[in-house]
Amino acid sequence: MRYVVKAKHVLALLTAITFAIAGFMLPTQRSLAAAKHLQVQTHDLTAIPVDASVIDGAVHPELVTDNAAYRLFFLYVAPASTDSDIEKTIQHLVLSQQAELKDIEEQFANQVLSDFRTQYDALVVTYNDAAIKALNTSTRNDTTALKKFLDSRDQLVDQTRARLSSGVSQNALLKLHEHVQREKSRMRVAVEE
Repeated sequence: MRYVVKAKHVLALLTAITFAIAGFMLPTQRSLAAAKHLQVQTHDLTAIPVDASVIDGAVHPELVTDNAAYRLFFLYVAPASTDSDIEKTIQHLVLSQQAELKDIEEQFANQVLSDFRTQYDALVVTYNDAAIKALNTSTRNDTTALKKFLDSRDQLVDQTRARLSSGVSQNALLKLHEHVQREKSRMRVAVEE
């Protein structure tokens, strides 16, 4: 009998604890009202300060230059040796579906874009080396290396576009251009002075 009484007390205690925990976890009317309020709450993004040194393509896609847009696009679809299978699939889909490149055109474009990536990476390394050297010397405020990098980078984009036009159909180039123009709304680029 004594054992039964203890078991009843333990069972009652466990039941009370279970209900207490469940009651603690159940939302109250007040918390439900607060949750509903949070669900419909919106944020006014116009109140966020705008960085004047960055062009947000979502706001002003027309201010993103074609050169900057093509550079970012080329960097996105240029094949790299470290690309995962998913990245390679995305690159293939962009070139085959957005630009409607045929297989032979896509192979040509991949070679051109691979060359672009190699040359672009070399430009970045050269600029970084010059910038580090300038930091370690008295030429900190010399912007010659930056100007040279920006000019070389823009020329590389122009050369890559010209090379693509030599091995890709006009229709594919037009589709590619339309795609790059649409993508401007997803880009953020630095304002170049």
